[in-house]
Amino acid sequence: MNKETLELVKKRDALLEDIFRCGIDGGELTSEAIERLEYFDKENKLPIKTLKNWSVVQLPTNPYEAPEMRVNRQALYGDWFFESRHRTGIITSQIKGAIGKYHVETISGSIYELEMVDPEWEKLYPDAANRFFKSAPQVTYVQ
Repeated sequence: MNKETLELVKKRDALLEDIFRCGIDGGELTSEAIERLEYFDKENKLPIKTLKNWSVVQLPTNPYEAPEMRVNRQALYGDWFFESRHRTGIITSQIKGAIGKYHVETISGSIYELEMVDPEWEKLYPDAANRFFKSAPQVTYVQ
């Protein structure tokens, strides 16, 4: 991901944080806040895919890989939405890291905005989404 895209995703993440904080704090979710997000998306055309009912899953390891070379390979599982397309039950490529509180980049370069957590995953592992975002490495720009 280039530096400009990373900065734009961080700005979008901050806009989402403002919108969600407004709703959580008992404030009214204004049409102005939603319009700001829609305007931002229209101006920047980021290729962000959305995952709903998401959870973190472990990718299988390569049986021919030496045990000391194996790494913790996590991916996302959920319902995928992009533009007018939708697919259920997809598994992403390996997670590269988080961008703020609502976005994740995978090693394939895809950026996902994570919306509603899978209720079953949340029931099995309460607060798992917050723990994931706190423990995931933050994506940084490298020249």
